[in-house]
Amino acid sequence: LQQMIRDYHNDFGPDSMEPEFPEIRVVCDDQGQPLIEREWLAQLKPGYNYTCRTDLIITYRGNLMTMEHKSATRSSARMMLNSLATASQFTGEYWILSQVFPEEVLSGVLVNIVFKGPRPKTARAQFQQAAVRESTTRSPGMMEAWKRECVHILDQIDHSTNEFDNLIQEGQDPEESMMTCFPVHGIRTGRCNAYGRNCDYYNLCMLAGMEARQLNQFRPKVWD
Repeated sequence: LQQMIRDYHNDFGPDSMEPEFPEIRVVCDDQGQPLIEREWLAQLKPGYNYTCRTDLIITYRGNLMTMEHKSATRSSARMMLNSLATASQFTGEYWILSQVFPEEVLSGVLVNIVFKGPRPKTARAQFQQAAVRESTTRSPGMMEAWKRECVHILDQIDHSTNEFDNLIQEGQDPEESMMTCFPVHGIRTGRCNAYGRNCDYYNLCMLAGMEARQLNQFRPKVWD
């Protein structure tokens, strides 16, 4: 971590060949406090709010933007860069800021990918530096589609939860009710192995029908 910060300072600090300031400036609120790690909240639908914590609100070459930091190895950075245009995090960030500050024009999200690991001896010039950054934008149509998807997911959860409660009240077996109301979509959507690791409940799905062998590894977070 120390080496990562030193490399970043050497490449983008005030005495570097490509200093971030004054090209990148942090925006301050009406009290003069910098908009760093601020939390925002907006209603998706009655009873449900969407929250977001932005890294920075900045001006980049005079344009109002939000800035997000990510870390990655150089070998995985290209994949991350290719996903920026559709990443739901940045769509949600764009949407919530448009709700909180409807009078402002957001020019994009500047994604700053800081590299982990030593500098390679041979690589593209873009990947020789301590970080690579690209901006991404969202159209009103993309934000509206994102919102509708979020609401649809919330409606699905509400429907499944209500159906589960009704089955339990009717005396149906809890495990049977669970399998009826909460199907395992992760196997189909690839979520079982997302983020480069297996889901915490991976073994339970692999031993479907024999879950009792694995349940002793799990403990409730709250004893109620």
